Amino acid sequence: MSSADERSPEQSRAESRRSRDLSDLRDRSVIAANFARVIGILISLILLIGTFAVGRATSPEPPGNVDPTDTAAPHGGTVNNITNVVNNYDSPTPERTFDEPSERSAEFDPAESKPAQEAAERDHSAESSQIESVSPPTTVATPREARVILNDDPFLTDLDADSGGKYSWFKPPAAVNSYGFGDDGFRFTIAIGESGDEDLDNFARWEFDEVNGEYKVEAWIPAAWATATIDYLIWVDENNDGHFSREENLPDWKLDQSEASGWRSLGVYDFDGRVRIEVRDTRSEDDWRTNSGDEIARIESSRIAVDAIRLVEQLDR
Repeated sequence: MSSADERSPEQSRAESRRSRDLSDLRDRSVIAANFARVIGILISLILLIGTFAVGRATSPEPPGNVDPTDTAAPHGGTVNNITNVVNNYDSPTPERTFDEPSERSAEFDPAESKPAQEAAERDHSAESSQIESVSPPTTVATPREARVILNDDPFLTDLDADSGGKYSWFKPPAAVNSYGFGDDGFRFTIAIGESGDEDLDNFARWEFDEVNGEYKVEAWIPAAWATATIDYLIWVDENNDGHFSREENLPDWKLDQSEASGWRSLGVYDFDGRVRIEVRDTRSEDDWRTNSGDEIARIESSRIAVDAIRLVEQLDR
């Protein structure tokens, strides 16, 4: 009896089961491999579809694809505007919504654009050369303001005050005093002609410490109650000895106060030292005692007004 015949029915059944199990295992392996290939194909398709969708999302849709019946106008536009774009998009000469005539065809012609491009390049080159040729800004010194030295508080003297002198310095009424330069107004006295210093009674003095350079001297003349023609005496203490000698006396400046008001020039001088300016009642062309008219008229025509004097530096000379 052969070995096959010698196997028992149980052994035969066991071998049959093993064969079926091996066959089932091979089938499942084949199925799993096929399933993995299908999954790979599906993943590739999904990635391809995603890439295409992203490209579509980032690419602007041409106006020709806009639905003219879409009431949700993009970018804040109206339905009519979108309809105009759609209707005119395929036309070679689209209609314009303004009166400016069309200068170019809707079709692009590279031959036509070349001269314009060359002209633009030339303009750009010219602008660049102009920019390169611009000189750097030069620094200009700002001129300083002229120095102004003001003395609005003259020293007033009445030489005969102690002996009961008749003349002195007077303050005019408030309405007239407002014509003065400062809040305190001005003062006046009466001229007694050119009788000489021996008859000197009243004088006014302005002094300025250490003035160097070229200055214009200006006196403030009130618009009222200033009527006499007087001399302004000017000294410069050039040797700085504290005294004003006759040799340091500059030429007198004559001024008719009746013809002046506001700041009036007394001349331009080259100073080098302390400066003194004086007005005296004995250095006038008017004399209340001898002028024409009654006493009131003679006094009114002989008033010497004194107020502020300033020195204005001359920078342009």
